[in-house]
Amino acid sequence: MYTQKQLLALLAEEFDMPVTRVYRLIKRYHEVLINDLVKEHRIEIPALGVFAVHVRPKHTTTHPKTGETVVIPKKKALRYRSCRPLRRRLNPKEAGKPSSKKND
Repeated sequence: MYTQKQLLALLAEEFDMPVTRVYRLIKRYHEVLINDLVKEHRIEIPALGVFAVHVRPKHTTTHPKTGETVVIPKKKALRYRSCRPLRRRLNPKEAGKPSSKKND
């Protein structure tokens, strides 16, 4: 696992760039991804996976201590699904097994 500082240093050395420039590039990349998620609600990054915005509907639940009904408002949440090659690299023993899901 890398810290941000270690990752920036590694990329700066590999691409022969100053750390500050690498930081600005990564920061801009993140801004573009976030803006696209807000607009399009889905981003597909090859070799990594898909990030998608999922809407959780408004619902009611019961407060565990008081027993009163509480309304939970509608929320947006981010969901991530890794791509198949990444899943196979993470789980190499399962790579040869046939999938039980149609969309896996």
